[in-house]
Amino acid sequence: MNPQKPICGIISVSLPFLCILLILSIWLFDSKGQTFFIGLAACAILSVFPGLVISGIGIVRRENHRWLCFAGIVLTLLIYPAFFTIPFHSPTSRALRVLGNGRQIYLSTFQMATDGLTAKNPALGWPGDLKANGAIATVADFANLLTRNGYLQSNDLKVFGGPGFPAYKGELKNGVLDPPFEEKNCIFKIFLVRENDPSNTVFLMSKRGALKDKGVVILRKGGDGCIYKNIDQAQGTFIYPGGATEETAENCLNPDPR
Repeated sequence: MNPQKPICGIISVSLPFLCILLILSIWLFDSKGQTFFIGLAACAILSVFPGLVISGIGIVRRENHRWLCFAGIVLTLLIYPAFFTIPFHSPTSRALRVLGNGRQIYLSTFQMATDGLTAKNPALGWPGDLKANGAIATVADFANLLTRNGYLQSNDLKVFGGPGFPAYKGELKNGVLDPPFEEKNCIFKIFLVRENDPSNTVFLMSKRGALKDKGVVILRKGGDGCIYKNIDQAQGTFIYPGGATEETAENCLNPDPR
């Protein structure tokens, strides 16, 4: 038996597998759980395939082993990064999805506030003005108002949900959501922003601990938002409605429990 053939086969398997492990080791600093196991399965498939081809007796000539080894490395580097773009519900992708959902709520609210200002309709506006006018008192009222006036459809209310906060499932009946929208359906704290508040006033923020170690989502009245490591890191990037220095029941529609 020629010892060169198994040695080449081992090298052909080992080098692509080593490349995958190097990429995976970088990924593991940021992602855990389900994403890790899917990535690990991809590693196994991509790394074993060249070896299966090479191990076929007489299928590949010995002088071509090095080319298969090179091809295995190239395929690994080209194909595996695609797995980074697939949202397997990793903590990072969840935070980005929550940020995107928050933007949808903001855009709907901004349009409602613009329409209210144009039509001089006090029943449409920013949350702080709506509460001052008696139009809303809770997050459920806010969701009802957005839906009743067509700024969101009932099946769009899932944007209020997130990890640990089940998406709302219901419909609008006679101007009221059925079943009722509940606090558990909202991952965000909605702040009582008013028309005269500056653009850096906080509009919404993910609830305390909702995203765990992946930080906190914050969107401001001006429409810009970001994922911060924690609330301390975000300090100085926003102000509370009315110029307050902290979150209170007076400036937040649904503040965190004390």
